[in-house]
Amino acid sequence: MTDDPENIKAIQETQFPEFAKSEEQHKIFQTIFGDAIFGMNGEQWRAEAALYRVHLSHIRNSNLSITEKHVISSFLLLDNDAVDAVDVFDRLQLDVVTEVFLGESANSLTSNQQQFRTAMETLQKIACLRQLLGKVGVWLHDKYLAPQAVEYIQDYQKTMAEKAFSRMSDPEASPICFIDDLIRRGKNRRDIMNAVTSTLSAGKDPSATTLAFAFYEIAKRPHVFAKMKAEVQEQRHRVKYTTDLG
Repeated sequence: MTDDPENIKAIQETQFPEFAKSEEQHKIFQTIFGDAIFGMNGEQWRAEAALYRVHLSHIRNSNLSITEKHVISSFLLLDNDAVDAVDVFDRLQLDVVTEVFLGESANSLTSNQQQFRTAMETLQKIACLRQLLGKVGVWLHDKYLAPQAVEYIQDYQKTMAEKAFSRMSDPEASPICFIDDLIRRGKNRRDIMNAVTSTLSAGKDPSATTLAFAFYEIAKRPHVFAKMKAEVQEQRHRVKYTTDLG
């Protein structure tokens, strides 16, 4: 593991070919990521990453509205006396990412139904275990270890893909989210299904972890939070997207 920016840059970009994913890894994560970017190597990965980067580097005004809406929901949960902040941030990012990338939010912050999160977490844990088992892990397929999770993820992928293709069936339709853009760029149904879970993992987990860590550090420093709150209150009249901090 590393948190050195230069190491991360080397792994993800400048020396990426030296850290290629093995065929065993590809098979182990097949259920979750399919043949999407997480299973690619070399020039194929670079080409796909460039395609993703076009969308990820562009922020729509609607993205800010979407984020604001879900942040408000997260504040309502965080306002309780006893709450798992890490869980709230994970649900927040899931709701934001599903709406921004897939066009429809999972609404996990406002619902007790956590089927998608549960299924993904189950399959991710199994995938990590299978990796530790080496070549033996390749043969321990997810459909035998967690059939319900596999079924739910596949149904979710199909549903999101079908909705996206339905939206984009009109040649004049404008893409409203990432997978719509992929369809406009010629991706097929299997590509879109793979993109559903790969983009969620890429967009949700790093951000949720960062938010949780920041929240933890701020909680240890009340004077820092006081300064942050004062600055927000002072500048709120200049910013369109703000929420009353009370």
